[in-house]
Amino acid sequence: MEEGLALLAVTAKRELGLSPYKVQLMAAAALIEGFLTEVDTGEGKTLALALAAAYNAWSGMPCPIKILTGSGDFSQIRAISASSRK
Repeated sequence: MEEGLALLAVTAKRELGLSPYKVQLMAAAALIEGFLTEVDTGEGKTLALALAAAYNAWSGMPCPIKILTGSGDFSQIRAISASSRK
């Protein structure tokens, strides 16, 4: 898993201009292993989730990543995303 996350971190830097922090890589690793993960405000939940989902997709694993949050930002993004599918 370490090599896969390292490759994804390099890809995120090259393609998105985002360098994942250690806490984001640790959160992604925990999600991949199936653990519930709590990430504080400002620690990069979106990138951690994207790394975990990309890793699972590459490895052929299902991507059952679910987000439970009290953050208004994620709630707003989800609402916009759902309304755009109609």
